[in-house]
Amino acid sequence: MATRKAHARWEGGITDGKGQVDFGNRAFKSAYSFNSRFEDGKGTNPEELLGAAVTTCEGKQEMACRRSGNARACPGIPTMCRGERAY
Repeated sequence: MATRKAHARWEGGITDGKGQVDFGNRAFKSAYSFNSRFEDGKGTNPEELLGAAVTTCEGKQEMACRRSGNARACPGIPTMCRGERAY
């Protein structure tokens, strides 16, 4: 199995700092900050990244199931993930 890498860099304090995250050989690159994590600031947050990971896996599973020739056995997996913060 291939080794996948992600990079994250943070500069500054917790509430006034900022960071950059990238992965997929820099195919995805985004800013993140306190505001993007706890408020509606510009950039990404862990919930979005986890939601994207779950959604892509479920989408691939759905397609594999349908291509297996037994579409009736496929449960119709949703390919959208919505996360809400519980704090």
